[in-house]
Amino acid sequence: MKKLFTAAALLMASINVLAVPIVCSSADTATTYCVSDKYGEHGNTQDAQVPSNGLNTSLTIAAFDDLGGTRTLTGVVINVFGSVDSAGTIKNNIASPTYALASVATPFTFAPWQVKTNEITSEFGALDFSDQSSDVVRADYDTEEEYNADKYNLNQDDEFNWDFTTGLIENSDAFSALDISVFNSDVMFNYSGYFQTVFEGQIDSGNANYSTIGSTASFGAVEAIYTYETSASPVTAVPEPVSILMFGFGLIGLSQTRKAKKCLIG
Repeated sequence: MKKLFTAAALLMASINVLAVPIVCSSADTATTYCVSDKYGEHGNTQDAQVPSNGLNTSLTIAAFDDLGGTRTLTGVVINVFGSVDSAGTIKNNIASPTYALASVATPFTFAPWQVKTNEITSEFGALDFSDQSSDVVRADYDTEEEYNADKYNLNQDDEFNWDFTTGLIENSDAFSALDISVFNSDVMFNYSGYFQTVFEGQIDSGNANYSTIGSTASFGAVEAIYTYETSASPVTAVPEPVSILMFGFGLIGLSQTRKAKKCLIG
């Protein structure tokens, strides 16, 4: 079995390692609390697979809870995350050597990978990943035969594996412009995009016969960290013990006065 080349090493530089937690993993405080929504699982190509007609998924951030008017919203921090992952295998089923290639891209400008609300649209960026079983260059060879011998390097039952990832991307800056008053109601964030996955096997001549298993999936998450002020609770005056005692003496005196008047009249 040949040791097959993947693009994982080439993509490591593009992976964005985030210091912030994803989806409200930090505890609430006396002045903040967090709400979130997500779909899929980052790095899992079998969860939230992208349908052939493209990605179209909505996440909802719950409205700020003022606890019956005892809290006032003073600020909102929105964190938006996304990733695309693709993996698969091309297997050569016949004796003729095969060359294999796989790619994942966002090929159409009218269907970019993006997330938006009713007010703001923000794009994650274009995808254009590719990997192949052999990366030889024709100019490095004296003859076509030598070139083809190295290019078509998958013998019968050999497999070429691909594994692409955008890494975890944060796309929060644009949403800092959202008016915090919109969070008095639920706010919807829509993820969309078209990811074209292409895989193929080639032979120098004759018939080709290969098997392919592949999957491209997407992950998305939105969290809103609400900052608020707590309203002061109404203060109910509690009579002091001395005041209560004096009030009692007054009632007793009033009672005695009424009795005296009644005796005089009677």
